[in-house]
Amino acid sequence: MITLLLAIACAPTDDVSVPTHAARPDDTAVEVEDTAVDTAFDTDTDSAEDSAAETGDTGSEDTDGDTDTAPACEDCDDDGYAADDCDDVDARVHPGAADFVGDALDQDCDGVDGEDEDGDAHASMESGGDDCDDADVDAFPGAAEASWDGVDQDCDGADVRDYTALDVGAGHACALRSTGELDCWGDDTAGQATAPTGVYVDVAAGGAHTCALDVAGTVTCWGDNRLGQARAPAGVFSELDAGLYYTCGITTAGTVECWGSAPAEPAYTLVSLSAGAYHACGLEASGTLRCWGQDAYGETSPPSSAAVSVSAGVQHACAVLATGELSCWGRDRDEEATPPSGSSFIDVAAGYEFSCATTGAGATCWGDDTSSKTTPPTADLVTVGAGTNHACGLDVDGLLHCWGSDLYGESTPPA
Repeated sequence: MITLLLAIACAPTDDVSVPTHAARPDDTAVEVEDTAVDTAFDTDTDSAEDSAAETGDTGSEDTDGDTDTAPACEDCDDDGYAADDCDDVDARVHPGAADFVGDALDQDCDGVDGEDEDGDAHASMESGGDDCDDADVDAFPGAAEASWDGVDQDCDGADVRDYTALDVGAGHACALRSTGELDCWGDDTAGQATAPTGVYVDVAAGGAHTCALDVAGTVTCWGDNRLGQARAPAGVFSELDAGLYYTCGITTAGTVECWGSAPAEPAYTLVSLSAGAYHACGLEASGTLRCWGQDAYGETSPPSSAAVSVSAGVQHACAVLATGELSCWGRDRDEEATPPSGSSFIDVAAGYEFSCATTGAGATCWGDDTSSKTTPPTADLVTVGAGTNHACGLDVDGLLHCWGSDLYGESTPPA
């Protein structure tokens, strides 16, 4: 009785609702330091806030401020969410809530300001974020882009459609996708721009025919075959190129084999070749230039300097020398064989009365400017090809650029 009277006497005057009952079994003693009414989950059911953890309280978090481990309530903000609610004092915040970027608030409890359905830490564009496909965890700004899959993984607005090689014919052109498949465009009057399906490693566009080399070294040709230029021989080849009415290939032994209306095959052992209209040129392993065929303007009389690449045009040819300089020879009526100076060229192409070369930081062309074929676009081209009145190149990202005549769509490559 004395203990009860002392407890009542010591109770704070502002705790107006303190009951006068004795200690409940779940408490070790009547509490004397309560300063506020306990909330629903203070399981001793007294009416005062505890100053220390009560032995009868349960729970793992003190949300009611009485320093015990019992939660104040299951759903404090009455939003219908409890254990999975990341902010149980704000009814706007709960799983599935609308979440918009910019308010620094994670309304839907996914760890991101904005809606992030795929869990890639990027909010959807619909909620004000930068994720272009919030249903694909692999699609977000900065993601690795896969080529030719029709998916814009890095959210730059386009799938990567990159190419690894190209060749330009008289009025058409073809390019190898990074997947090894072929795309051709331009003049298709003989079916030369209708590429077959398959995986290829090299392509050669001629006057009105095209040939390609598959991974096994087998040649496939299509288009105009009136002179046998599309009648591919048996055998295994390492490289191809097509002239106006013929095609030549380098065998695995390094010898040259040609078909169609071709100049006589040379006895050279070559590592690369280029077929022009009526003559062809190639490189030996030493870098020595070799040319054969029609020589009306000295087009088969190359310089003695070592070269790293060569291109045969209609009646002239050009090469990138080992020094990075350009050298051209043959017909020069329109100054197509008068190249610019410089020592940083990496590729060259000889066409019909014009030529183009690239340094990797851009292309330059010279000679006849019919259809603006000597006016290349501003792009970091690393390889270039020249036809009759158009030219094409690949930039550092493997993207196609064409310029000049577009009579047959030859300057409009696939997008």
